Formats: sequence, C-alpha cells, structure tokens
Amino acid sequence: MGFGGTQTEGAKKKPGGDPRIEKINREAYERRHDADEAGFRLAAEALRLSEEIGDEYNRALAMRTIACGSYHHGKSDGFEGALEALTILEGYDDPLSLASTPNV
Repeated sequence: MGFGGTQTEGAKKKPGGDPRIEKINREAYERRHDADEAGFRLAAEALRLSEEIGDEYNRALAMRTIACGSYHHGKSDGFEGALEALTILEGYDDPLSLASTPNV
C-alpha cells in the first residue's frame, strides 16, 4: 500500500462493496442536485453504513457525493471528503468514479 492507504501503481482493486450500500450510493448520486437535498441525506446514510462495516469503496463514493451535493447547495461541509475520496478511488479500477470526484 502506498500513501493514504491506496495501492501502488499497477495493481488496482476491483470496484465494489456491499450491494445494498452501492444501491444507496447510486440513488444518492442520481439525486445529488435535488432541491430537497435527498441525495445528500442518502449519501450520509451510505457513509454511515460503509464506515460501520469497513467498506472503503462505498465510503469513498459517499464522500464524493456529499461533497458534490454540498457544492451544489452552496455549502462547504463535505469538501474535505472529496480529497479523501479521490485518494481512495485512485486505488480502484473505476475510472468513471475517479474522474467524477475531482469535478466536485
């Protein structure tokens, strides 16, 4: 493992984790711009669940969505999570999620 808990270049982990948390993360990301902030609440739930079971991949996706929703709703909470999510996702073979994280 390299700095920040990611693997060194070359060997990438397969993306995935707990399927029920993945489902919550997908819905959260789809709803991240909703006026009622439903995506933000869903991402917070995915973050909590992923931390409870140690699901690093879904934790990173939830942090990415929280940061994105925070930005969209004019809040600054969650921005630190975007950098941590980026660091984690660099260790996975998931270029789409990795590419969407710095765009927060």
